Amino acid sequence: MNFNKKHILIAVGVLLLLECAIASHTMSPNREEYTKGETITVSGSSDWPVDIEILNETIAITGARVNPTDGRYEFTYQTSFLDPSGTWSIKTKSQDGEVEESVQVIIPPKGAYHLITFFSPSSGEKRRAEELEVNIEVTDSGNAVLGAQIVVYGTQGDKIKLSAAGGGRYSGTYLIPFDADIGNFELIVATQIGSGENAKGGENDISMSVIETPILFESVRPDELVLIIGEEIEFAVDLTYFNGLPVDESTEVYAKIEEDKIPFTMRSKGEYTARYTPLNIGALQGEIIAVDSAGNIGTNVISVVVGGLNEAIIRDYWPVFLIVGIAVLFVLYKAQGSLLKSFKMNRLKNKRIGCVIRLERIQDQYYKKHALSRESFEAASVGCKRELTEYDRQIHALGGQVPKPGLDKKIHKILKKGKQ
Repeated sequence: MNFNKKHILIAVGVLLLLECAIASHTMSPNREEYTKGETITVSGSSDWPVDIEILNETIAITGARVNPTDGRYEFTYQTSFLDPSGTWSIKTKSQDGEVEESVQVIIPPKGAYHLITFFSPSSGEKRRAEELEVNIEVTDSGNAVLGAQIVVYGTQGDKIKLSAAGGGRYSGTYLIPFDADIGNFELIVATQIGSGENAKGGENDISMSVIETPILFESVRPDELVLIIGEEIEFAVDLTYFNGLPVDESTEVYAKIEEDKIPFTMRSKGEYTARYTPLNIGALQGEIIAVDSAGNIGTNVISVVVGGLNEAIIRDYWPVFLIVGIAVLFVLYKAQGSLLKSFKMNRLKNKRIGCVIRLERIQDQYYKKHALSRESFEAASVGCKRELTEYDRQIHALGGQVPKPGLDKKIHKILKKGKQ
C-alpha cells in the first residue's frame, strides 16, 4: 500500500490533535491527605480559564476561577478548623475538559482539638421544616473555651453560626429546609479559636433522620359550605407546616368537587383563595389538596350542599327568622304567665266563696237551729274568718279585687237560689 505526503501529513495532524485533546486539561492535588489547618495545593494544565470547586459532599468549601499561564495553573486553599472533615472532592472544569480528584481531610491528634458536647438536639427523626435548638459546650482539657467561632452544617450544606451563651456554652437555631433530602444525615458542628499556627478547634456531629412533614389546614372559609346553584363563592384556606410555619411559596393548592378541579391562587404567604360556581343541586363531597415542590402534602375533606331559591332565602334571612321566633316565644311565655295567674286567682275566689257559705251555715246552726254551743260557734267562726282574710290577701297580691262589704251575702243568696 502506497502513502503519499498528503496522507502522511493528515495522519500526523490527527495524532497531534488527539494528544492535545487528551493532555490539554489536567489536575492533581499535591497530597492525598491533609490535617485541618494545612494548605491544599491544586495544579494542572489547561489552555482555557479553569473553574475550581472543592466540596465535602453537599457542603461547598471554596471555589474560584483561575487563568492559566503558559498552559499551567495553580490554586491553593488553607483548610480551617471550621471546615468539616472527611472526603473532599476537588473538581476542575474548562473548555478543554474536566477532572475530579478526592482527598482526605482529618482532625488533628487528640489534645490539639476541642471537645464538643451536645445538649440539644437529640438524635432520631426530625421533620422537614422543623426548627432545631442547637446547644453545645466546648472544652479544652476540661476547661471552658470562651470566644470561639462555632459553625453548624445543615442538611444542604447550609452554614449557621452559634452565639456564646456563657461558660463555654453556645446556642442557636437551625431550620431544616422544607425540601431537605429524606433519610439520614449528620448535623456537624465545628469550632475554632485563634488563627494561623496558633489556631485550635474541634468537630463533632449527631446523627439524625429527616422525614416528610405534613401540610396542615389551619382554617377553611366559609365554615359551612351551603351554596346556591349558579352563585359564585370564594374559598380561602390558611396553610402551615406541622409547627405553624407558613408553607413554601412553591405550594400548589386545588380543590376537587365531583368532576371539577378548582385551582387556588396565593393571596399572601400561607393563604390561598379560589372562586367556584356550583352548577348542580345536591350534597357534594370533595377535598382540598395542598402539595409543595418537595412533595410534602396535606388534604382537607369538605362537604358542599348546593341548594336553590328556598335555601338562599333561609341562608340570607335566617337572622330575621331567628328574631321573629324569639319574639313569638316571648309572647307565648308572657301569655302563659297571665293564664296561670288567672287560673290561680279563680281558684282562690272559689275557695273564698266556699268559706263564705260555710260561715253562713255555722251562723244558721247557732242562731236559728240552736244546734251549736257558744264555744263551738265562736271557734268555727274565727277559723272561717281567718281563712277569708288569707284568701283576700292572696287575691290582692295577684292584682285582684277583694269583694266589697255585703257582697258575700249576695253571693250566698245567688248560690242558694241556683241550688233550688
